[in-house]
Amino acid sequence: MLQISTQTIRAAEPKQVMAEIADRQAALIRFVDPQGLPFSWMQIAEALNTQASFRTLWNQTWASLDFDFEWKPVPIHPYTAQSHPFFAIAFPATFRPADSTDFAPHLQSLSPTELTATFSNFSGDAQLLVPKPTGDYGHIAAFCRTAEPALQQTLWRQVGQMCKAAIAQQDSIWCNTHGHGVPWLHVRFDSRLKYAAFPPRGSISANSQAVWYQQIYQPVLGIAAEDGA
Repeated sequence: MLQISTQTIRAAEPKQVMAEIADRQAALIRFVDPQGLPFSWMQIAEALNTQASFRTLWNQTWASLDFDFEWKPVPIHPYTAQSHPFFAIAFPATFRPADSTDFAPHLQSLSPTELTATFSNFSGDAQLLVPKPTGDYGHIAAFCRTAEPALQQTLWRQVGQMCKAAIAQQDSIWCNTHGHGVPWLHVRFDSRLKYAAFPPRGSISANSQAVWYQQIYQPVLGIAAEDGA
């Protein structure tokens, strides 16, 4: 069984491994305690929701990557959200110049004090969380590197709130970014593995979660199969 930390996440430290994943070089990132044990999605969501210092660490972790990327965390599923390690894969990618025009109806309706908009996508199978256009945030890396701290804090707090609510309700969602359709950061909360860069694809299930851990997480970190999920 994969171990997770029982310590406070205030002592979290990001750990990065570069590896070939689905025939592409990518970074696998997790957050660990001083003993090297990783934190779960539930612990991550709670910290994003409640701790400004962790949100700063979290944002800086993605900002410090030296390439632009698609952001693909392990999905949230009742089977794994509280008992398995959180990890995210950053796949190097190129993006078009930032343009928030497609989201203008939602962004223009924000009040002066509102910094983000949340709305459903066209097909209705995902919720999108989008930052106010106060800079050029065409993708997640640009946002983490250049957005003002108040906007970063607000967006990541909302990510924590939405992920924590999904876990509490035992929902299955995939919090991720793609960014090749509309060239403006939109954190996706998908009900299925819609823009997966690697198998599995389709529904978020116990079986698909096993693939994430057994075929990605464990091989990259050199964890033996008998010690895993």
